[in-house]
Amino acid sequence: MKSSSTGTHYSCQDFCEPRLVQSYCVVMSCFATKLNKAELQNMEALDGFVFAQLDEHCKLGTTYALEFLGLTQFNGLWTKSNEGEGVIIGIADSGILHIHESFKDDGLMPDPPLKWRGCCQYNTKTCDPRLPSKCNNKLIGGRAMGAISTPDDEIGHETHVASTAAGSGVYNASVLIQGGGTTVGIAPKAH
Repeated sequence: MKSSSTGTHYSCQDFCEPRLVQSYCVVMSCFATKLNKAELQNMEALDGFVFAQLDEHCKLGTTYALEFLGLTQFNGLWTKSNEGEGVIIGIADSGILHIHESFKDDGLMPDPPLKWRGCCQYNTKTCDPRLPSKCNNKLIGGRAMGAISTPDDEIGHETHVASTAAGSGVYNASVLIQGGGTTVGIAPKAH
C-alpha cells in the first residue's frame, strides 16, 4: 500500500491470494501457479517457455492393478516372484494405519525373516521387543520419526502406498462406492 497526494493506492500484494503455488529446482526447473487463460497465453509467448500442464483431478480407475499391469498371467512376474514371499518392504512416508485391513495378520503370514532388524514403535517411545505390540506378522515394524510421535498414518497417503506395494487381499473394497472389488498389493506375501 502506498500513500500519495491523490489518495491511497493498493497493490495486488495487499489483497490478492498468492499466485505461485510451488517452485521446483532439483530434478527440473519449473513451477506451479494459478493463471487464467489470458495469462497462460502471455506466458506461452515468452522466450524459454516449454510446456504448461493443467492440474486435473483424476477418478479412481481400477482396483485391479495386478491385472492391469499384466502380472497375473500364468508365467507372469507375480507368479515367478511368489507374490513377494520373504521380502521386507520399507516405506518412509506419512505412517501406516496399523488397523487397516490390508495389514491384518490372517494367521497365514510366516514369522518375519531372520534378517529383520527393525522395531514396532506404535505404542511406545522405545523399540523394546518385550513390550506388547500393535504389529503382527504382516506389518512387522513402524517407527516414529523426528517430531512425529507415532507411526500411525493421519492423512492416509502411506497407508495407500504401502497397501499398493504389499497389502493383503481386501474383499469388497471401494472408494465412495466406486471401483468395488478385491484389492490386493503387488507383493501380498511380503512383510
